[in-house]
Amino acid sequence: MNTFPALIKRERWEHPAFWIVPAAFAGFVLLSALMAVSTALYQFGFPGTDIREFAAEAITIAAEDRRQLLRMGLLSLAVPFNIFLVGLMFFYALGSLYDDRRDRSILFWKSLPVSDVETVMSKFATALVLAPLMTFAVIVVVHLLALVVGAGIVLAAGGEGWYLVFDPIAVGYTWAMLLWGLLAQSLVFMPFVAWLMLASAWAKKAPFLWAVVPPAAVMMLEAWFFRDSHLALWIGNRIDKALPMAFQMSERGFSVRAHGEDVFVEGALQMRFDLLWSYELWSGVVISAVLLVGAVWLRRYRAEAE
Repeated sequence: MNTFPALIKRERWEHPAFWIVPAAFAGFVLLSALMAVSTALYQFGFPGTDIREFAAEAITIAAEDRRQLLRMGLLSLAVPFNIFLVGLMFFYALGSLYDDRRDRSILFWKSLPVSDVETVMSKFATALVLAPLMTFAVIVVVHLLALVVGAGIVLAAGGEGWYLVFDPIAVGYTWAMLLWGLLAQSLVFMPFVAWLMLASAWAKKAPFLWAVVPPAAVMMLEAWFFRDSHLALWIGNRIDKALPMAFQMSERGFSVRAHGEDVFVEGALQMRFDLLWSYELWSGVVISAVLLVGAVWLRRYRAEAE
């Protein structure tokens, strides 16, 4: 039996929050949308003037422009799910090598024929690969439900709902963008997750403080004694410079008519892959490797000393 997939499955079983949290939020979003639609139907009737205007105007928009609008709508719907994902990754990594020492279950896991390297790397992969994939799956389900509802509303308003809303090219490209975006985010966050796991392996109590206080102290000492902020700039650059290497704005914008006025829409996001050969990525890989070696060493020897 291949132990690494088994370890990944174990992490999935032990941390159901990876799918429960996005699924619960998806239910909240869908319930809120149904309540909003029901309220609008009660107050204004169906179909409303805005929906009829949209159905009439949408058919006149160029196909590529309609796809950009649809992609923008689907991507905006995915943003709050990603916020929850980042929070889950943070707290999972923070407790990944601490919780089993706290409840002493580490004694059981160490009795199994599984190396500390495999254990640490399975937790690292769970945070950066499994969690984003599970969130992506929930987002896809939410998108499908939203598209079905949207198409039904446009059809009821006299428009070509499936043609205008359920565009397979736009939807497929959006899902590819989401998958690449989640992967790029994981690549950028690698050293952060590795640091959290190192703090988790080190801490006897309060891993949150061990994860936050040392870098905060370094940044304060840099500012006081050297009038500089290398660590803060490095952390900021990973988000400000590295993530934009995964996407770019298209130069082409377009106008749509809403409420009787022309509204200009900026160019939509497009995928780019400069991140894959950037200094920001590979320096993060090296730093992550060093931190993970430290986490493995601590799990192997510090746990025995305790």
